[in-house]
Amino acid sequence: MQNHCHLVEGSDQSGWISWESLGQRVKNPKHLIQWKRCSDMSIGWSGLVRFSPGQELPLHKHDPPEIYYILEGKPLIHLDGTEIRAKPLSCISIPSQCPHKVVNDSDQEVLIMYVYMEVNGNSVKPGQNHNWKFLEEV
Repeated sequence: MQNHCHLVEGSDQSGWISWESLGQRVKNPKHLIQWKRCSDMSIGWSGLVRFSPGQELPLHKHDPPEIYYILEGKPLIHLDGTEIRAKPLSCISIPSQCPHKVVNDSDQEVLIMYVYMEVNGNSVKPGQNHNWKFLEEV
């Protein structure tokens, strides 16, 4: 049996990636968010995403349900047409294919932990089976 225990330090400046580091062109700098994968992909798919003031994650949807845990800041979360002001220690449940978006309209950094859930056969591994789709121009 292989041991998959490991620690990822969110405060460590290494390991953060962006759309551009994945080869995607981003037209609007407000979409230049950064994230860090934190779990061993054989166990699950989780990580941290950080937003500088004025940044946002564009409206999108995907197959795996997702959970956000707000660690820092007070982002505006859009869920299927509803806006929610979150705060530290808020937990947001996002069902499969629910359009969602995160906006940091404050002057403080926002830090969110995300976890993709494996439910009803949805794959939690990144790739085409994830069916990620932007619903606005990036």
